Amino acid sequence: QLHSGGDELARAVGFYKMVQSLGWSVGFLLVPSWRLPPLVQNLATAACGALGLALALRELPPARIDSRSSSPLLRVVRIEGER
Repeated sequence: QLHSGGDELARAVGFYKMVQSLGWSVGFLLVPSWRLPPLVQNLATAACGALGLALALRELPPARIDSRSSSPLLRVVRIEGER
Protein backbone atom coordinates (compact mmCIF):
# COMPACT_ATOMS: atom_id res chain seq x y z
CA GLN A 1 0.00 0.00 0.00
CA LEU A 2 1.43 3.36 -1.01
CA HIS A 3 -0.28 5.57 1.57
CA SER A 4 -0.83 4.64 5.19
CA GLY A 5 -3.04 7.43 6.50
CA GLY A 6 -6.22 9.10 5.34
CA ASP A 7 -4.62 12.54 5.16
CA GLU A 8 -1.79 11.27 2.98
CA LEU A 9 -4.24 9.45 0.71
CA ALA A 10 -6.42 12.56 0.39
CA ARG A 11 -3.37 14.62 -0.64
CA ALA A 12 -2.40 12.02 -3.24
CA VAL A 13 -5.91 11.98 -4.72
CA GLY A 14 -6.01 15.78 -4.76
CA PHE A 15 -2.66 15.92 -6.54
CA TYR A 16 -3.84 13.36 -9.11
CA LYS A 17 -7.01 15.36 -9.79
CA MET A 18 -4.98 18.55 -10.15
CA VAL A 19 -2.63 16.97 -12.69
CA GLN A 20 -5.56 15.46 -14.59
CA SER A 21 -7.38 18.80 -14.75
CA LEU A 22 -4.21 20.55 -15.86
CA GLY A 23 -3.77 17.99 -18.64
CA TRP A 24 -7.31 18.51 -19.90
CA SER A 25 -6.90 22.30 -19.80
CA VAL A 26 -3.62 22.24 -21.70
CA GLY A 27 -5.08 19.77 -24.18
CA PHE A 28 -8.02 22.03 -24.97
CA LEU A 29 -5.68 25.04 -25.13
CA LEU A 30 -3.46 23.34 -27.70
CA VAL A 31 -6.33 22.31 -29.99
CA PRO A 32 -7.64 25.45 -31.72
CA SER A 33 -11.40 25.62 -32.30
CA TRP A 34 -10.94 26.15 -36.05
CA ARG A 35 -9.19 22.77 -36.28
CA LEU A 36 -11.50 20.83 -33.98
CA PRO A 37 -15.04 22.20 -33.71
CA PRO A 38 -16.58 22.46 -30.22
CA LEU A 39 -19.14 19.73 -30.98
CA VAL A 40 -16.37 17.28 -31.84
CA GLN A 41 -14.52 18.29 -28.66
CA ASN A 42 -17.66 17.55 -26.63
CA LEU A 43 -18.09 14.19 -28.34
CA ALA A 44 -14.43 13.32 -27.71
CA THR A 45 -14.84 14.26 -24.04
CA ALA A 46 -18.00 12.13 -23.76
CA ALA A 47 -16.24 9.20 -25.44
CA CYS A 48 -13.29 9.47 -23.04
CA GLY A 49 -15.70 9.58 -20.11
CA ALA A 50 -17.63 6.54 -21.34
CA LEU A 51 -14.40 4.61 -21.91
CA GLY A 52 -13.13 5.58 -18.46
CA LEU A 53 -16.41 4.46 -16.87
CA ALA A 54 -16.32 1.14 -18.72
CA LEU A 55 -12.73 0.49 -17.65
CA ALA A 56 -13.52 1.47 -14.04
CA LEU A 57 -16.54 -0.85 -13.93
CA ARG A 58 -14.33 -3.74 -15.05
CA GLU A 59 -12.25 -3.28 -11.90
CA LEU A 60 -15.16 -3.64 -9.44
CA PRO A 61 -15.18 -6.85 -7.42
CA PRO A 62 -17.94 -9.32 -8.31
CA ALA A 63 -21.09 -9.07 -6.22
CA ARG A 64 -23.18 -12.01 -5.15
CA ILE A 65 -26.76 -12.19 -3.96
CA ASP A 66 -27.45 -13.31 -0.40
CA SER A 67 -29.82 -16.26 -0.90
CA ARG A 68 -30.59 -16.63 2.82
CA SER A 69 -33.33 -14.00 2.61
CA SER A 70 -36.81 -15.39 1.91
CA SER A 71 -38.00 -12.30 0.05
CA PRO A 72 -36.35 -11.45 -3.28
CA LEU A 73 -36.92 -7.75 -2.54
CA LEU A 74 -34.99 -7.97 0.74
CA ARG A 75 -31.96 -9.83 -0.57
CA VAL A 76 -28.74 -8.05 0.23
CA VAL A 77 -26.08 -7.70 -2.41
CA ARG A 78 -22.73 -8.25 -0.76
CA ILE A 79 -19.24 -7.74 -2.10
CA GLU A 80 -17.15 -10.89 -2.35
CA GLY A 81 -14.93 -11.19 0.72
CA GLU A 82 -17.12 -9.15 3.10
CA ARG A 83 -18.65 -10.89 6.07
